[in-house]
Amino acid sequence: MKTFFVSYSSADREFVTPLVQLLRVAAPAFLDRDCIPLGRRWREVITEAIGAATDVLLFWCAHSRTSKEVAWEVRQALALEKPLIPVLLDDAALPPKLARYQSLAMRQFGSHAATRSIVPIRPAAAEVQQFHAELAQLLGAPIEALRAG
Repeated sequence: MKTFFVSYSSADREFVTPLVQLLRVAAPAFLDRDCIPLGRRWREVITEAIGAATDVLLFWCAHSRTSKEVAWEVRQALALEKPLIPVLLDDAALPPKLARYQSLAMRQFGSHAATRSIVPIRPAAAEVQQFHAELAQLLGAPIEALRAG
């Protein structure tokens, strides 16, 4: 079974969280906000989680491109040779070392970056449907079938 480590900028938390909740219907996913136990050193827990994950889901945009923590998580994933799945939220270019990975483009919906500085935006229904379809393909079965099993 696939397990995921989710890397994202904290500026995108409200956008990413519902997508991770959908992913969790079918597969375990580590999200820092609800997976780091109180009293633990967060960097150690994140290192362990990246090592334990089968895949790293990287939500990429202008925010994550400038995030020191996202950069650190990506370096850890690359050092461990983890499959990396960039989820493109806007037009921020992937660095060359990440551009070689097959990605999931969600930027065409436009609900992420355009009004980000005004109001936190949650994914639109079309974005959730696309993410649902891509997850089913990635996991090799419809999410409903995985939930039933």
